[in-house]
Amino acid sequence: MSTTTTIETISKPNIGVFTNPENKLWVQETVPNVDSLKKSKGEDLPEGWVTVAIKSTGICGSDVHFWHKGAIGPMIVTDNHILGHESAGVVIAAHPSVNHLKAGDRVAIEPGLICNSCEACLTGRYNGCEKMRFLSTPPVDGLLRRYVNHPAIWCHKIDSMSYEQGALLEPLSVALAGMERSGVALGDSVLICGAGPIGLITLLCCQAAGACPIVITDIDEGRLKYATQLCPRVRTYKVDPSLSPPDAATQIIKSANGTKPAVALECTGVESSVANAIYSVKFGGKVFVIGVGKPDMTVPFMRLSTQEIDLQFQYRYCNTWPRAIRLVQDGVVDLGKLVTHRFDIEEAVKAFETAGDVKSGAIKVMIRSEPFKTYGHEAKASLLGGQPVDKQYQPYAGGYHHRQGISPGPAGGGHFTKIMYRPNSPWTWAFAGVTFVQAAIVLAFEAYAFGKFQSNLRGDATSQEPSRTIPTFLALYIFGFLYQLLLVYDALRLKNTIQVIGLGLYNVGLLIYAAVQMDQIQEAIDLLADHNDIDRSVWDDERPYLIAIPCIIGLGTVLMAIIAWKLYDEFAWTIYKHISADLRMKRRYLTFQIYIALLKFDFFFFLGFTIQFVVVVVDHHNIEFYLTIAAIPVTIIILVMAGLFTRKENTPGMIATI
Repeated sequence: MSTTTTIETISKPNIGVFTNPENKLWVQETVPNVDSLKKSKGEDLPEGWVTVAIKSTGICGSDVHFWHKGAIGPMIVTDNHILGHESAGVVIAAHPSVNHLKAGDRVAIEPGLICNSCEACLTGRYNGCEKMRFLSTPPVDGLLRRYVNHPAIWCHKIDSMSYEQGALLEPLSVALAGMERSGVALGDSVLICGAGPIGLITLLCCQAAGACPIVITDIDEGRLKYATQLCPRVRTYKVDPSLSPPDAATQIIKSANGTKPAVALECTGVESSVANAIYSVKFGGKVFVIGVGKPDMTVPFMRLSTQEIDLQFQYRYCNTWPRAIRLVQDGVVDLGKLVTHRFDIEEAVKAFETAGDVKSGAIKVMIRSEPFKTYGHEAKASLLGGQPVDKQYQPYAGGYHHRQGISPGPAGGGHFTKIMYRPNSPWTWAFAGVTFVQAAIVLAFEAYAFGKFQSNLRGDATSQEPSRTIPTFLALYIFGFLYQLLLVYDALRLKNTIQVIGLGLYNVGLLIYAAVQMDQIQEAIDLLADHNDIDRSVWDDERPYLIAIPCIIGLGTVLMAIIAWKLYDEFAWTIYKHISADLRMKRRYLTFQIYIALLKFDFFFFLGFTIQFVVVVVDHHNIEFYLTIAAIPVTIIILVMAGLFTRKENTPGMIATI
């Protein structure tokens, strides 16, 4: 017999995520209410039912569709409606008739409630139940709430599996049903259309099944890059909407080195994508449609007919959950990398906005019914690489070192060897190349201007203030460009998009400086010429080079901006690996990177302009001169301490520094 003792303290109200026919989305209290849950010992539940405290729920594309459109085919939102059907949690109470579950058991919830009497149910294909009540499909409320009552038979034990992995068993079940019915086998050539959550999970299943080659298509380059991180051997094809299905099929087959797919698993439900799949598969092949599309669709019938292509469809799943649990528990399929964003249930509206925004880069958005818990020094430990208090939630994947893409040194110090970073893609090489060529040309021109200027000085002109103008600019440019190259190396090594963008702004500063130096050098030559300390014709020789310098830097800035955009696209998905998927971690990471970048750039501009002031000023008895000299080490110490406090995430220190 099951125990009816409630393990978890019920304190917070039971809130759910609602939509309605007006396409509004909000969070409010719902049933079962907290008072009834506190009073219940399980006996009040229907026979065979349990109460589950939901911990994690994934947002499905259908949830977003019900919110935005209010319907999927004949399934229409007609009243206030709770969304969500990808959930896992912990049993907090069970009816005495339940023998296999007890309070404290971790479970994943299969969201379909069947009649157990129709032909589909009796033959084991219960996804076709004529009286199916599928949670989150109108008018049946979904699982996106803190507490739900559910039949125990559809609550699958997940043991030590994380709640997020438990929630992802639902989309994994969709992929497994497609794999089983499509008959994908070891060595089959497979095409997967769509790199959304279902497409990516299907990719993981095909990889585990030994399919090869595998080609995945999508209209979004970022998702295709993410697919290659999940499965390095997958071939990708970015869909060109301007191509006809036959032409698109030619490119898809080319991506597989000429091998036509034996099976196409279509995961979008988009008409053009289905057509692309039909034209891609070989004679006698199969196009298996997992995705959900519009009610009526046109397909290339004669292509199907003359090539004897089987066109087959899927509706949800059946008998897949035990298999899905085994695959995850044994590590055959790793679902953890699919989660890109996490929100607390109170932030559900923002979570849905993120899931519905193609620009957000979201793959799978998770909603947690309880916030991430850390206390005191342990909260810091989770951020810097230690273990969080609550082992269920681990949004911080290794702290600063991991976020930066480097390995922390051994605990006791010691010697270790690290291979020096080299650019590893066309765009990283391009960025490094542009900045290096720019620095080389500008410094060569500055060196020529310096040599020409110095060689034409007469008498004791070197003791006069105007004669220091060009040496000052040359020294600053040498320091500025060498420091820029150092920052370029640092940004590319760390895949730091913020710093890459900052380097473009840094270049704008050098451009302004180049424009200013023309006027300064001309004025210096005129002053020296008035005292017959230099020939005024020197300016005519200097001017072409001084004009060329801002032109070169301007061109470099434009090229850097273009390449920075490409690097943003290239680095975007890598960042997710370094900082995990927690939204709050992303915000803190962004703040950290901006702050550190500002410190790096501030170091150059402060030191550069201070040196310029000290070198150019003649009156060494002025109090401002000595204050400026004293400010140099003080400011350097402040900058170093600011960086140190930021890396240590020492809030009092950061506030004091500011």
